[in-house]
This record gives sequence, structure tokens and C-alpha cells, in this order.
Amino acid sequence: MRRLGDLNVEASENALANTEAEKLDSKTLNESIELYESLLKAYPQYPNADAVLYQLSRAYEAAGKTPQALSTLDRLTTQFQTSRWYAEGQFRRGELLFSAKRYGDATKRMRR
Repeated sequence: MRRLGDLNVEASENALANTEAEKLDSKTLNESIELYESLLKAYPQYPNADAVLYQLSRAYEAAGKTPQALSTLDRLTTQFQTSRWYAEGQFRRGELLFSAKRYGDATKRMRR
């Protein structure tokens, strides 16, 4: 499930890179989101849950679902503070908040 989700996100990102004016294929992104969520629900102790959460946040962001992306990054950085994805998750959280002009929130979150 994880690998299929990863492939769908990559395919959607490649489609965006190849056709700048077109939106990402929302069906593919939604399929990726469903796969990641199903994986996390079916296997709560999945050994690579941190990587799945990171990819899930990317899929949400690419689908224009910023609140869900932030929530997923919050979960990643709260539950997996020793993960290799922790620093990237913190950076992306701050970046999303900064882009939304939530400068105070971006600063607070980056200080954690």
C-alpha cells in the first residue's frame, strides 16, 4: 500500500512538472491519500509510519488540502521526534504556515 501511494504521488508530481498549467490529477492524489490512511489504520505499529506520514502530508499539500497537511505534519513531528523525517517535517510545517501568512504560528512551530 505504501509503495503504491508513493508511486501515485510521484506520478502526480511528474504530471505537474511536465504540464505547468494543468492541475495535479486529483483522482491519483486522493487514491494515494486513501492508501496511506488505510495503511496507518490497518497497521498502527507500522515500522515506517514516519515515512508514510511524511508522504501523506505531501499528498495532502499537492491536493490543496493544507489543513490536513499541517495536521499530518503535526502528528509526524509529535510522534516521531527522532525520525529522519522530523527536521523536514518541521521545515515544511513552518513553510506552509509562512505561506499562509501565519507568521507567528510559523515562528512558534519552528522553535519547538
